[in-house]
Amino acid sequence: MSSNIDLKDAIKEVSDNVDQLNQFLKPLTAAPLPETLSKFSPEERAQLQVILAYSINTLYWTYLKINGIPPTSHPVMKELVSWYYFGRPSNG
Repeated sequence: MSSNIDLKDAIKEVSDNVDQLNQFLKPLTAAPLPETLSKFSPEERAQLQVILAYSINTLYWTYLKINGIPPTSHPVMKELVSWYYFGRPSNG
């Protein structure tokens, strides 16, 4: 019985987090991407596009993991590593 309660709590927490994420992303998704990007400087546009690409790859990695497919041996892992290093802020 305890594991059912834990599972329900975990599902509720995920649902709440998705709701928070949707609220956070509303300003970015309210208009078409080109229109949204036009409001940013070139550097901010580049950063946002890197974040979007990394996020999409991360979501796909999660999808693989949930479906029992080992993501570490999937090509998405190589993309995630590339995007991670590409998107890191420079120390200079």
